[in-house]
Amino acid sequence: MIVIPSLSDRNESNTTLLETITPEVSLDETLFLAPHVYKEEVKLPVVETEEATRSLREEHQLLKAHNAVPNFDNAHALAHFYFERKAYAEVIMWAKEASKYNSSSEKPWILYAKAKFYLGDRTEAIRSLELFLGYINSKEAHELLNFYKGQE
Repeated sequence: MIVIPSLSDRNESNTTLLETITPEVSLDETLFLAPHVYKEEVKLPVVETEEATRSLREEHQLLKAHNAVPNFDNAHALAHFYFERKAYAEVIMWAKEASKYNSSSEKPWILYAKAKFYLGDRTEAIRSLELFLGYINSKEAHELLNFYKGQE
């Protein structure tokens, strides 16, 4: 076994690397296994590949639209896009962004609460809905709040 020292000023010398490292010869036999060679090419699942490509293309278009025109509709579309794909951390980020443009809309608040709930933060989901309902009366937000409270 070759032991290579770590680099430091203490272990520098005038000898060359070849002089300091001498390999040890092992008398044990080594067995090399050849990799299994497949005669047929492995095909990727077409449906899943097409769906992933479509999803990436859609995400790129939504991000491009938001970068061109940062507004409520584009931010909410991104939050909804990520919610459909169960990317809840991104949902929270984009719901907050959408809420900056229109804090009186229930849409980002509901997506935010749902994402928090699915991430296991039921308390924050309930708190955010109660906060929103303190300012705006929303049937959907109220129904969602009652559902989350019923999960206790």
